[in-house]
Amino acid sequence: MQNKIVVFILFAFSTIIFFGCNDSPTDLGSEYLTQDGVIISKFDTSVDSMDQTFTPFIHVYSLASSDFVMVGAAENVTSQVLMKFVFGFADSIQQSILNDSIIIKDAWIEMYKDYHFGDSTANFDYEVRKINNLWTASFSADSFSTLTYDATDLSSEHNIDSDTLYTFRIDHSLVESWLLHYADTTQASNNGILISPTASTRQIIGFTGYNYDAVDDPQLKIVFEKPGVYSDTITGYISSDISIVRGEMPSVSSENVALQSSLSAQGILYFDLSVIPDDAVVNSATLTLTVDESETKTGSTYTNSLRAYLFATTDTTDYGVNSDYVETLSRNNNTFTGSVTDIVRGIHSGTNNEGFLIKNSSDLNGVEIFAIKGSNAANISERPRLEIIYSRKK
Repeated sequence: MQNKIVVFILFAFSTIIFFGCNDSPTDLGSEYLTQDGVIISKFDTSVDSMDQTFTPFIHVYSLASSDFVMVGAAENVTSQVLMKFVFGFADSIQQSILNDSIIIKDAWIEMYKDYHFGDSTANFDYEVRKINNLWTASFSADSFSTLTYDATDLSSEHNIDSDTLYTFRIDHSLVESWLLHYADTTQASNNGILISPTASTRQIIGFTGYNYDAVDDPQLKIVFEKPGVYSDTITGYISSDISIVRGEMPSVSSENVALQSSLSAQGILYFDLSVIPDDAVVNSATLTLTVDESETKTGSTYTNSLRAYLFATTDTTDYGVNSDYVETLSRNNNTFTGSVTDIVRGIHSGTNNEGFLIKNSSDLNGVEIFAIKGSNAANISERPRLEIIYSRKK
């Protein structure tokens, strides 16, 4: 028992000394410190041999939880918006609607700009159509083929009232049907509207979406009158909204992997960690990814970091990520770097290794494209780099 205690104390002491040391050799198996039976070594894929692959794929999410909704087309994607409003008004107005005794004088929708992607000088316009079937927060790009909507554009007078406020007028008959449905759900219907970019649009604009505080979210303003009695304004509040982002994998050079938000383009980065000795204790692991800035494209606001998860299946359609293992890779100049110690420890201890899932941290917002140097990059120093420090008994 006494010998085991001594070995443990010496191991802990040597680990502390090692991490206080600044000069570290990078050879496989190099001894950083050998003292009383403990060897601490470093494996570095930039100099040591380890098989790796970096494979891109697209996994479609529902974007219902996004901070904003996006309309437009730029680069490789097109974004449309589904939007639905609800109302609240006095019983007297409800009865007047049921009696068909009010007249709508004006109706328009207000949206506040919150994001921009692409050439701000390029054309931007849109069309608004009535949706004819139900949709929910789980709706996604994969569901879009099930959506039915009218062919007629029901909008007019597309205006920018300031740098941020966008407005358009909407067909009165459509609004009347929504009010009637709210007054009596057995009459008419309210499945909302589809906002789509025109064919000539070459930029994407994000608008503040539904939020609990109702700050700058889309609103429908309705001016109406009951002839000879009164006139008033009703506000329709956004109840549901969702972006539908569709497109192909971003076009980047053959040695790059593109990661794009909302689409969502991601990558599986696989390292053959069997080269680490079975009896080793993983002290730390750091992953560094190199950015190709010439092919990276970002919007007006974005999160400048990536996330690494432990991927737990070979089938990307099943999308089996292990939520117990997730790390953040922070941007520093032209690299994303972060600790992946828990992921490597998990794999080393027997958790199934199908690779690291790499994606944008803010994967539900914007359409940012980060071009990352892949495992086949001509410059070996730019390939994904995994540095593992591990300890073994001598």
